Amino acid sequence: MRTDTAALYVSDDDESGLRLLCATPGPSWDPVMQPGHGVSGLAIRERRPVQIPDVLGDPRIVMPDDMRARLEKLRFRAA
Repeated sequence: MRTDTAALYVSDDDESGLRLLCATPGPSWDPVMQPGHGVSGLAIRERRPVQIPDVLGDPRIVMPDDMRARLEKLRFRAA
């Protein structure tokens, strides 16, 4: 995929969120992604792959303040 960073989340059986399975070095990945949060939450809601040029500027992306603060420090915004 020619990417600098990547994370693979899997869905828990009880639908309590997405659990981090593995990741490349990069941002401090959340060990559990709450339902509906982040780019993964958008992809699940829309039931399709999504490409986002700016995760901080897209109003469809839901994220808690601590996640936003971590992403604001990174040099990339696309997902």
